[in-house]
Amino acid sequence: MDTIDFDECLKDSPAYRTQLRQAANHIDLLEDRLEQMFKMCNSVINNGKVFVQEFQKFLKCIFDVRELFSTDEVAYKSLAKFGNYLREIQTLFSNLLEQTSHSLLRTLTRMLKDDIRKVKDQGKLFERLSSDYDIALQKNADASKTKPHICDDASKILTATRSCFGHTSIDYTYQINVLYNQHKVELIELFLSYINFHKAFFHQGYELLSIDTEKDFNSITTELAKMRQENVQKQKILEKVHDTNQKRWKFDDNRNDGVSTDTLLSIPKEQLRRNQSQQSLSNITGTLTYGVEAAKEGYLFKRSHNKFKTWNRRWFLIRNGQLLYMKRNNGNSMNDSSQQQSSYSVMISDLRLCTIRPSNDNDRRFVFEIISPNSSHLLQADSQIECDQWINSLQLAITNLFKSSDNGNANSFASLPRMFSDDRPNTFLTAKVEIKQQMIKDKIEYVRSLTGNEKCCDCDADEPEWASINLGILLCVNCGGAHRGLGVSLSKVRSLHMDTWDLETLIVMSELGNTVVNSIYEAHLSNDMKKPNAETDA
Repeated sequence: MDTIDFDECLKDSPAYRTQLRQAANHIDLLEDRLEQMFKMCNSVINNGKVFVQEFQKFLKCIFDVRELFSTDEVAYKSLAKFGNYLREIQTLFSNLLEQTSHSLLRTLTRMLKDDIRKVKDQGKLFERLSSDYDIALQKNADASKTKPHICDDASKILTATRSCFGHTSIDYTYQINVLYNQHKVELIELFLSYINFHKAFFHQGYELLSIDTEKDFNSITTELAKMRQENVQKQKILEKVHDTNQKRWKFDDNRNDGVSTDTLLSIPKEQLRRNQSQQSLSNITGTLTYGVEAAKEGYLFKRSHNKFKTWNRRWFLIRNGQLLYMKRNNGNSMNDSSQQQSSYSVMISDLRLCTIRPSNDNDRRFVFEIISPNSSHLLQADSQIECDQWINSLQLAITNLFKSSDNGNANSFASLPRMFSDDRPNTFLTAKVEIKQQMIKDKIEYVRSLTGNEKCCDCDADEPEWASINLGILLCVNCGGAHRGLGVSLSKVRSLHMDTWDLETLIVMSELGNTVVNSIYEAHLSNDMKKPNAETDA
């Protein structure tokens, strides 16, 4: 668009009107394109903000992944440095978006809402006064000279209208010329500053990633070269292990047992497959590792004790003289070994009291039975060799426990019969009975030593000798008689010394005691109710 000539403006010539129409079309086109530029710039800024938000999430993922390599110092520190450098870049990009918003958007908004709107409003005023001027000219021309007063009025109106039109046309022309020239300059300045923003952004990024990071990147590159070499060596080792295990698995498949023979125990099967209660310790002394507990773990099918007698596959483990099991997906944490250990359930709390034998009375194959004093458990292996391994491992664990107990390694059995140190043909069954009796005696003494159990739970009489096994409390003879009168549905009374006890009941008793039970039953006892004493009539 060319500058409008003010001489033509004063004459209001056809050329001037043509220039005004061209200028108006140019302004409309400029407005449309600036609006489009504003929308696109606003879209870029909004998308940039979305990018920043997603980039922040990406940075969080980097630091989250870093936590998985906390044991590797190089990977842990390198990922932290990368995350910090990327965070700096994200900060620079956020600054670029903010500068774009403050500079580009504000300038475009001012051009559209202030400059162009002002010119277009002036153009509307010009068009209205131009129409009024044409009407005034027409009325002045139509006035009859025979009517002087009409001619005077028409002349006055024409003079006033010509004056307004002239000033408005000059202002309109001025604003169009100013808008044309000013916008050229402002747009050049605007995009020059915008390019400078980008220049500063990339320059700061270059300084960040070239100067500040040079030392860190050189160190990381050196460590990375070492890690590559180590990984090559590890890969070769893993390939060898992989090939070896593939061959072992193929060999196991050919044997159709699913278990590698490398894990078989060195104990002859003809010795350990017999019932342990019928075998003398002296006969297998030479085959045992003295004082070492046999350990084995793996999957077995376990028959439930419900009415459906379902078989469920569980992971079993022999540890600390116990047989433990858990579901395959019972662990919730990869790194928390303590949490994984707490996920185990105890099937057999003390293997010394158990007998291990194959079960031939079941329709299923590869089944063996663990018989404890209070229950029996059926377990099924995947093959006959695996079944024999489990039987041998359990019997070896039992044997080692007896040997360690004989040498004073067990906490509760400091003095055992000399049957473990001589060659007399005593059976393990006798040892189990004596150990169980000793364990029961020790457990009874432990129950009596619990806080509050030195007195009767009901009347505070000293040295109670009776117990309510379903309530978990100790009673004197009078209160024990009163509890017997309540019936076994409410209280089952048993003497600490004259009745027969089992370990499971004593374990429950050791978790309760008079203090714990009274804190429950007497929690809401009213003040007007008096507790009986030792002299109260039962």
